[in-house]
Amino acid sequence: MTEPIDVDTGAGPRVLVLEDEALVCDLVVEALQDEGVETLCANDPATALELLASHRATLRVILTDVNLGAAMDGFEVAREARRLIPDIFVLYATGYAEADFATRSVPGAMIAPKPFALHEVASRIAALARVVGTY
Repeated sequence: MTEPIDVDTGAGPRVLVLEDEALVCDLVVEALQDEGVETLCANDPATALELLASHRATLRVILTDVNLGAAMDGFEVAREARRLIPDIFVLYATGYAEADFATRSVPGAMIAPKPFALHEVASRIAALARVVGTY
């Protein structure tokens, strides 16, 4: 497991990326940085929850993988994220069928099916961040 990446330029609100594959997380962070989005990255649910709690004043979007290979999956992390930050926007990334999405996702969430083009998803998250006032 890698250390959490905290890219903070001091400009304010951020996006949290939760991805258990460190290389994928790093690539998503880089693509988001290219779009001008401040980003926190976690490779496991426990780190993500710590970051959510300690950065609740600035986190407005979470991009979470669904299958995290841990005790908690992305659906559970999203529910906890909403408990900590009721208005956080949730975007699930998954390569699995969307069958569970309708019954397990938090209200108002969206899904980004894997595999996805990194820069396409990053530009969509950047646009979303603008809409929800993250920067």
